[in-house]
Formats: sequence, structure tokens, C-alpha cells
Amino acid sequence: MIFLKNKIVLRVINSDYLFEVAENFEKEIIFEEKNVKVTVPEGFYTDMASVPKALWFWIAPFGKHQEAALIHDYLYANSGLLLGLERKLTRKESDQLFYEIMKKDGTNKVKAKIMKWSVNLFGWLFWEKIEK
Repeated sequence: MIFLKNKIVLRVINSDYLFEVAENFEKEIIFEEKNVKVTVPEGFYTDMASVPKALWFWIAPFGKHQEAALIHDYLYANSGLLLGLERKLTRKESDQLFYEIMKKDGTNKVKAKIMKWSVNLFGWLFWEKIEK
């Protein structure tokens, strides 16, 4: 079992960096000018940040962006539905929330912008297609 900052608890599923959320993960965020507690439930599968291995020297699956990555993976797997939000988000809104959480959590600005640009450009390949 892997314990990450801010109580993300993951179980390793395989050596290709696939993990299972071992305990519900909750995070307070500001969404549409309201404080909201969002939840990624136990049992959800994630690769954290879908970064090709060749680029891990610069953007690894784990880091200050990990909470944003977990929430973003869950949004993508569930068509924009996230426990705690009052409505489904569009893919564009999901990508923007990913970026906003990264900025709030202290991710390097250049990395955050590149990661947001990457999901804007390639996210359509994965929207609703991630295993639950």
C-alpha cells in the first residue's frame, strides 16, 4: 500500500503504474465560488498522471499535481460527475478544474500549463473511456 501526501491511499495493481484508491479521498475545493468537498471513492483505478514514461524525468506520475490528477482521472472516467458537485462538468470544465487545483497545490506554473495543454489537446481520447 502507498500513502501519499494529504491522505491519498493507493494499492498497487500492476507494474505499469496502475493503482486502486484504497480509501475514499476527499478534498475541499472552491468551485463556482463555493467551498465544496469532493470525493474519489475507494475502489477507483488510476494511473495518477497519464504522462508517457519517457517524460517522467520532468513530470512524474506523483508530485504536487497528484491530487489534481486523481480528481481529473475520476472526472474523465465518470463523464464529469464528481461526488460533492451539484452537476456534471464538461470535459473543458474538468480540464480547467485540474489546472486550478494544480495551481492551488503549488505545482510549477510551467508544468501546470503544459499538463493542462496536454489534456486539452489529447483528453478527447480518454473522456469516458477510462476503466472504473
